[in-house]
Amino acid sequence: MATIDPLPTIRAFVERLRDAHPNFAYIHVTEGREVEELKEGQLDHSKATLRPIWGDRAYIAAGGFDGETANSTVEKYGGLVAFGRKFISNVSAPLIDQLEVVILTTLHNSPISPNV
Repeated sequence: MATIDPLPTIRAFVERLRDAHPNFAYIHVTEGREVEELKEGQLDHSKATLRPIWGDRAYIAAGGFDGETANSTVEKYGGLVAFGRKFISNVSAPLIDQLEVVILTTLHNSPISPNV
């Protein structure tokens, strides 16, 4: 049976995790957001309840951040921000550009280059 509001379960889990593992390194939370909230730099009210539960330990938030919203969230609430969606889908794009430069440079400077 599906839970209508999963937040009480999530809060209880974070509380138990905090109490049972005081040296736990961090918690990584995906904070769902609406476009308007992102523009205003506001947290989803349901996820904001996890920050006080976790306390002053490392808290990593993810969920549609860009540079501006990440900065405003960290300044206002502290913690860290994770970026993923835009980078995971194109994880090799910067490497491909660098690899093309290396290949082209190597081929043009090579004694077996067809362009020599």
